Amino acid sequence: TNNGLVDAQDLTLQSDQVSAVDLDKAPDHALGLMLTAEDAVSMSVRATSFGKDGQEDFALIRAGMAVSTGAMAFPEGYDAALTLANASTDDTQATVEWYQPDGKPLGTRTVALPANAASNVELEHMKSAAIIVVRGHNAVEWGVRLNRHGRDDTVTGFTALSPTSLMPQETHVWARSTPGLIR
Repeated sequence: TNNGLVDAQDLTLQSDQVSAVDLDKAPDHALGLMLTAEDAVSMSVRATSFGKDGQEDFALIRAGMAVSTGAMAFPEGYDAALTLANASTDDTQATVEWYQPDGKPLGTRTVALPANAASNVELEHMKSAAIIVVRGHNAVEWGVRLNRHGRDDTVTGFTALSPTSLMPQETHVWARSTPGLIR
């Protein structure tokens, strides 16, 4: 939430086994989900949007990884709702930049994030943005929910995207000579 963590549920999970856990209804003002565990655990979330006449749509959202700089590009014609989460026990801040499809900057904003809290960020001109870049502390995780511009409420739709790290990547490639391979 904007005010910090709210306990959802304590669980005991079996090792080497997939478990599905229903958290039922999210706590009021919940903006994200954080999992802490004694051992390594992998998590993803199924978030559901309900519409008229019993319609519903869902998105499978993988657990985010905090990076000091990340970016996301998305298609034209969508409204983007940005959520930032501070997964650390210290207050921090993040700088959000947004750009037109041709790379021209549309704006920048610095967002203060209290310890263990999240925030939805309203960005001026977000409807015309195609690229979002977030720079911050390495404990800031973020994501975007997309909705179609001018979409009527007759069809339910839900899309959630995770950013790509802009940190330098390192890959090692080894080549070995094997003379007998070529004949």
